[in-house]
Amino acid sequence: MRRLHNMFQANISAYVRIQKYRRNMLNTIHFTNQKFC
Repeated sequence: MRRLHNMFQANISAYVRIQKYRRNMLNTIHFTNQKFC
């Protein structure tokens, strides 16, 4: 039971990291588009 909880925590942190990364990518793309417009 404990190990399952740890796995769940790891999945959440990985998911959060991916979400942050994607948001940064989107911001970068948006900024680049604005610069070229």
